[in-house]
Amino acid sequence: MVGKDSVGMRALILVGGYGTRLRPLTLSQPKPLVEFANKPILLHQIEALVDAGVKEVILAVSYRADQMEKELKEQTKKMGVNLIFSHEQEPLGTAGPLALAKDILLKSPEPFFKKFTWNYRIKMVGKDSVGMRALILVGGYGTRLRPLTLSQPKPLVEFANKPILLHQIEALVDAGVKEVILAVSYRADQMEKELKEQTKKMGVNLIFSHEQEPLGTAGPLALAKDILLKSPEPFFVLNSDVICDFPFKELYQFHRKHGKEGTIVVTKVEEPSKYGVVLYDDDGCIQNFIEKPQEFVSNKINAGMYILNPSVLSRIELKPTSIEKEVFPAMSAERQLYAFELVGFWMDIGQPKDFLTGMCLYLTSLRQRDAKQLANGTYVVGNVLIDPTAKIGSGCRIGPNVTIGPNVIVEDGACIKRCTILNGAIIKSHSWLESCIIGWRSIVGRWVRLEGITVLGEDVIVKDEIYINGGQVLPHKNITVSVPEPQIIM
Repeated sequence: MVGKDSVGMRALILVGGYGTRLRPLTLSQPKPLVEFANKPILLHQIEALVDAGVKEVILAVSYRADQMEKELKEQTKKMGVNLIFSHEQEPLGTAGPLALAKDILLKSPEPFFKKFTWNYRIKMVGKDSVGMRALILVGGYGTRLRPLTLSQPKPLVEFANKPILLHQIEALVDAGVKEVILAVSYRADQMEKELKEQTKKMGVNLIFSHEQEPLGTAGPLALAKDILLKSPEPFFVLNSDVICDFPFKELYQFHRKHGKEGTIVVTKVEEPSKYGVVLYDDDGCIQNFIEKPQEFVSNKINAGMYILNPSVLSRIELKPTSIEKEVFPAMSAERQLYAFELVGFWMDIGQPKDFLTGMCLYLTSLRQRDAKQLANGTYVVGNVLIDPTAKIGSGCRIGPNVTIGPNVIVEDGACIKRCTILNGAIIKSHSWLESCIIGWRSIVGRWVRLEGITVLGEDVIVKDEIYINGGQVLPHKNITVSVPEPQIIM
């Protein structure tokens, strides 16, 4: 039994989705091509359709159609079925693809099958059904970011109105990570209290791995070895100081493609002599590391983000160890380590100067990605992020490059440039702030001028008409005289 044009019965299969529920597999393969019982999911369906007399299968696709066509055409040709790709320019739901393929379907008066690729219910996870993992190194005391870290652990300090750590966890979750291990040695209880509820809402399991002594950058992996070995999947490792457009999905794909033990994210810097640089060949295979080169050999440095196979854990002992100096060189010598080049901005925001630079870069990136999050109004200049609960007076000039947190009050006539104002701070009328971080619940008086990477800790009061240039003011201080030269005010 065939239609008027002798092509037989037809079927349309909806394959347009991104397969997010089947991550991390679908970061490398479209879901229909993932092998189920040693055969792509889609082939199980096509074989059953062919067995029922179907001669033509239409695939309604919107994502990675070229890869599917390349891998399926030859196999379906041998099965005697004609494969047609119907390309959606935008998601059309579950009925719209039929309208898009209307002309093909109407060539025959025969009924046609409509099938969903997700009828084969599979959930790709690790051995114990938790999915991909990540370990974040948060063990340090945050001394470079004092006085802020005298009140809050560094990972909880708000960067662009969100704890630094949450920027990283959100990006990991978006890449399919289901379990995040925090390697901690300092104020773990406070971090657990503040993060558990938020991460639970995100659908990620948060585990705290407690160091009894500082274990460097590799030792924490040995400490969490039993957790990391529960899944055969590679796992991410990152430093808690890093902010960028996190490329975890692309990093995973690159790592899977080269098939070796580890991948380091590298980023380009202007002054490589300040850092250890990474040398690698055209394929990305790392050849050498050179610490603070005096002559130019490369401008690519380790960006503090990695993806590693569980086999790497056999290289690490439970003792203070540097992954950069002791583990990676050995992997490189065996050609087991590759470099993935970061696109976009990157910053280690572990000290005030870099925290503010990172904020500027982040706001620029935010304008490109999601400009509606940024503030607008007659008082706004350039990229400015303002929490909805903040109150801005009349005649103010805010920006460029300013972040204003929750419950902040900025009184009339204030001018703020290149600053972060944290929760509950008050900036009184006609004050002028540039390149500053204003701590939680601090009060800046009237006609005050702050500049030169001035940082106020929590609950600092600056009296009216004071000038501070580069002061680092410890929490709960009262500033009654001007500070014209950079200094720590205790």
